[in-house]
Formats: sequence, structure tokens, C-alpha cells
Amino acid sequence: MGAWGLKISENDIYCDIKETYSAFLRSGMSDEDAVANVINEFVEYLCDSDDAPIFWLSLAEIQWNWGRLSFEIRKKALENITLSRSEYNIYNTSTEVFAERMKILDELQEQLSAPQPKRKVFRKKKYPRCAWNNGDVFRYEFESKIAEKYDMTHKYVFIQKIGDYFDLDPDFRKIDNGRKIFGELCPVVRFWVTENKDFVLGEHNKNDCLACYGIDHADGTNSFQFYIFNLASKTDKFEFICNSKTLTPDRESMPHGEENICHINWKYFELHILNRYLYQTRHIDIMQ
Repeated sequence: MGAWGLKISENDIYCDIKETYSAFLRSGMSDEDAVANVINEFVEYLCDSDDAPIFWLSLAEIQWNWGRLSFEIRKKALENITLSRSEYNIYNTSTEVFAERMKILDELQEQLSAPQPKRKVFRKKKYPRCAWNNGDVFRYEFESKIAEKYDMTHKYVFIQKIGDYFDLDPDFRKIDNGRKIFGELCPVVRFWVTENKDFVLGEHNKNDCLACYGIDHADGTNSFQFYIFNLASKTDKFEFICNSKTLTPDRESMPHGEENICHINWKYFELHILNRYLYQTRHIDIMQ
């Protein structure tokens, strides 16, 4: 355990519990289920005679601060306050440090016995879901000032959805466990940039799609897959054209795993597309 002070909150265990417990509550779990999952998540702490008391004291203080302290957790914490008083001086010979720690334990005992503050509400996080289907083709017309600067306002981006990418919410990285619940489901797409407003996707132009990287891999392949996040509320910016067979460029990197997919934030959609297109066609890097 890493610690940077004597307070209950000044150690890694406290921070881990707070982060994980709040994540479970924001996922919509009840108090009971959230606590049970926290205990299960950090069972290794409970198997360690040094870490177990810190675990119970930390969980109790966090619960009390959020107005959610249960009878069982209070009981566990009070038992461990007594245990900590009897054992702490074994590891700390400094009278000053010992006295300060005892003061902190006394304050925690008093706190846990006092009325709790108003119960903190954790709103369940909701994640957008893009309604595009695999094979859907959309048209987007450049409209930004950057496009105007580089004479691109007369060009279009044709987009075909080819799959989905799960963008995990970092707040839930410890508890998602591959369930793909806590995060945004983003469309994986390919892009074609053209002046032709009536562009039709087919075998004859499948290799003209935009590459992720300006330089091919050593074997001559590249990645042509992108996922767009923060897109779900902005889909009205795209004109639906049709649904057609998804096509794979001949130089697509293998395997087609998530490691070969580039991400694009909708907020900077045009900037990313224009930068790649201009670099690959005119050797202009507008991101510099």
C-alpha cells in the first residue's frame, strides 16, 4: 500500500475504494450490491492483516461522507479502530506519529457515531448509441472554415459503417470486465472523399477510401477503419444514401482487430478527415 500521510484518506486503498464504489453506484447498483461488489473486488486487501483494517476504515468513512453508512460497515470499522489502536505502535516508534494517528482514529470513531450528512445521489450514467446499421452509406458535405481555407467546401465525405467499437468509460475500467456495458458503442466506418455528389460505392473504388496513416506499413498495408465517438446526437449532419455490401480494401491491415482502428472525436471530425486527406493527396499537414 502506498501512503502519503496519516489521515484515513491518504493512501492507495482509500482512493481505490472511492473510485470503484462510486463507479458501482453510478452504474445503477443498490447500496447493498455496490458494497458487496467492492468487497469482492478488493478481497486481497481483506486477506492481508495490515491492509484489512485500512480497508474497513476507508469504506466506512466514504460511506459516512456520502450518507450511506450501513450498520454492518460501521460495526466493522469500529472493531478495526480498536484493533488499530492496539497494534499501531508496534510499527511506529515515534511518539508524535503515534499520538497523531490516535487522534485521527478518535475523530473517525466520533464521526461514525454521529448523524450522517444528507444522502448523496449518484445518477446512473447513460451512454449514447448510434442507430446506424452495418452497410449504411451516408454523405457529408464539408462546411468548416478549415475546409474553405483549403478549397474543400465543394467536396463530400461518403461514409460506410462496417462495424461497432466499444469505447470503455475510463471511470468503469475496473468493473466492466469485458461486459461492454459502461461506455459508448461507436460506429466503425470507412471514408471516401470526392467531388462527386452522386458517388456510388463499389468494387471499382473500394481502394480509394481514406487511410488512417500517411505512411503504409512495411508490408505495404494500411488501416482504413475509423471509429467516431460522441457522434450519436449529431447523426442529423449526415444524409443517408443507401445500405450496401461492405467492402474491404485490398491493402487492409490484417488482422482486422481493434488495434488497427483509428478514433475520431465528432467535435474535430472535419479537422481529422481534412488533415488525412490533404496529407495523403497534397502532403499538407494542417495539424502542425
